[in-house]
Amino acid sequence: MLPTYRPGDWLLVSGWAPISAGCVVLLRHPMERRRYVVKRAVGRRGDRWWVEGDNAGASTDSRHFGPVAPDAIVGRVLLRYGRRSRP
Repeated sequence: MLPTYRPGDWLLVSGWAPISAGCVVLLRHPMERRRYVVKRAVGRRGDRWWVEGDNAGASTDSRHFGPVAPDAIVGRVLLRYGRRSRP
């Protein structure tokens, strides 16, 4: 999600906040269910969400794995509250 978010950013995520087009969401990667990714919800495709990264040239998103099921979305990112310091 560069440049909006960077690896190591700490995010506050709500599973209760409504999701609409333009929101940033945390989701389980559709192909690697143990991996979590942050993407922008672009819009609905039927009952699924189309998600894209903010860095289109370097992002793996719905253009690669298609729309994601709503149950793959953990929640909406509300804010970044810190950044993990690098060793």
